[in-house]
Amino acid sequence: IFGYVLQQWGIPPAELAMVGDTLGEDILGAQRVDIHQVWITPEADTPANRSLAGVVIPECEAGSLAEVAGCLARLDGASA
Repeated sequence: IFGYVLQQWGIPPAELAMVGDTLGEDILGAQRVDIHQVWITPEADTPANRSLAGVVIPECEAGSLAEVAGCLARLDGASA
């Protein structure tokens, strides 16, 4: 789905970030098409996420919605 959206929107992957709480769907999906990723973790302690911990590594982790802006700023600086 990520590739389809990129194609439809015509936006380069480096200009986007996926903010999600699932390692397999949100983070890995974004990684597969080179979209930046922020894993938001407050409610992410699930069996599926635990099984992928240490295997799927997000670029940034946010412990709250308030921390997402800092992650995005760091990711924007990293791609500049």
